[in-house]
Amino acid sequence: MQLPATELALVYRLCGRLLLREVDAPALELLRQPPVRATLERAAPGAAAALDAWDDEAQREEFTRLFLLPEGVSPRASAWLPRERDTLGAGVARVSEALLAELGRSPDQLPGVGRLPRDHGALLLELAALALERDPRRGASFVKESLAPWLGVCGRELERTSRSPLYRALGVLLATLHPRPLPLCPEAS
Repeated sequence: MQLPATELALVYRLCGRLLLREVDAPALELLRQPPVRATLERAAPGAAAALDAWDDEAQREEFTRLFLLPEGVSPRASAWLPRERDTLGAGVARVSEALLAELGRSPDQLPGVGRLPRDHGALLLELAALALERDPRRGASFVKESLAPWLGVCGRELERTSRSPLYRALGVLLATLHPRPLPLCPEAS
């Protein structure tokens, strides 16, 4: 999927938001906007109907099952990258820290994601969005180093295991954005 850097940044932010927390009223309003709604429906038929017949309780349960329980779909790079598992994502964390420094940001300046582990998908997607907005080439490099090696695999698993059309659509988007795993950034030393 090829998108201009600014559009890709918006998609990354939306995906990161969905990986981070349950859908609240403002997020649901955004998801129901015609362009977002149409994209979700193309990704997972039935997503638009699910947005129309929104069931907070069912969606909270699905979010918990997918992202918070051990047998769910971990939104952390270290869960998907064999050589990152033993180091709890140290290689990806190092790349994230370097980008934060380049951007002149501290984790505290990233509302909602700054306290997450450095290999959490929501944080990585936010950092990618920031980098793409500032310098599309640097953003693309960060994506290649920190997201491309694992996000598509995570997305395909999310698509496979989700009972919710919304989270299936999220899985399809992630898998479409990163269809093939790439070699990981340099290993942690």
